[in-house]
Amino acid sequence: MVFAQNKIDVYKLEEDEKIWQDYSGKQIGDPEKLVKILLTLADNPHPPLHLLLGPDTYELVTEHRKKEALEMEAWKTITLSTNFD
Repeated sequence: MVFAQNKIDVYKLEEDEKIWQDYSGKQIGDPEKLVKILLTLADNPHPPLHLLLGPDTYELVTEHRKKEALEMEAWKTITLSTNFD
C-alpha cells in the first residue's frame, strides 16, 4: 500500500493507515475468481447493468434497497400527486 507523504495532522491519517494496513491481505474475496468473472462478462453481449460480487456486498446492497423500497412506498401518495389535475 502507498499512502500520502505530506499529511495534514487534523485528519489523523495515521489511524486510518493502520486500519488499512491491518486489513490488507485479509479480505474474504478471491481476486482470481473476480478476474474470471470480469473476463467472462467482457465477452458477454448482454452483461448485467448491476452486478454484486461477494456475499458482503450482496447483503449490504440488498438491505439498503429494501429500506429504499419501504421509504418510497411510504411517500408514494406524494410521489404520484404531481400531475396536473
